[in-house]
Amino acid sequence: MRGDDRRSGSLFSYVDLEARVPRSHPLRVIRTVVDDALQELHGLRSERQMMERLDVDLLFRWFVGLGIDDPVWQPTVYAKNRDRLF
Repeated sequence: MRGDDRRSGSLFSYVDLEARVPRSHPLRVIRTVVDDALQELHGLRSERQMMERLDVDLLFRWFVGLGIDDPVWQPTVYAKNRDRLF
């Protein structure tokens, strides 16, 4: 037998993303500018890659205003509605 297969961590997360991002983080200023100017700022090559990154990266979720349990947009829906969103 290989022993216990215990995993650390809990089943549910009650993380407040606003509390996890430090007040001095430079993205806070950038987010304010982007919210005001409605510009699209990301260095990802495709909508699909951006949605994958949003699914796993808490900082990206916070940046676009998604909560930790909010579903990520479908890449095809995002691509079709990109002009309307921005």
